[in-house]
Amino acid sequence: MHLSEEIEDPRIGVPRAMVGTIGFNGILGFGVLLAILFGLGDMDVVLASPIGYPIIEILRSVTRQNTTATTALTSTLVVTAVIATLGLIASSSRTLWSAACDGVFPFSRHLAKLSIRHDNLPV
Repeated sequence: MHLSEEIEDPRIGVPRAMVGTIGFNGILGFGVLLAILFGLGDMDVVLASPIGYPIIEILRSVTRQNTTATTALTSTLVVTAVIATLGLIASSSRTLWSAACDGVFPFSRHLAKLSIRHDNLPV
């Protein structure tokens, strides 16, 4: 919601973006869930894995104990989590800056500063 002031016609654009994101990610998430469930195999083996992470054991089972393939798939999950975290940090910092501009926090004056050297981006 903090980016809605930058969207053209936010009354229409923001709800479309929200519903579209939920729909798109819901379909993709359901596809990933189906793939994991089909590759699950024996639940007791997955839960008793010495690795300690059931998802890695499922990937290891799917790749037929191929360590290289399991590492590649696990790395894909880690990279996806890092990319999602970067988006969360950007969103949180933008929300913090927006609230600081309204004087919500102590020291808001310092949090709401803009950089003159970097095209008026928040410091």
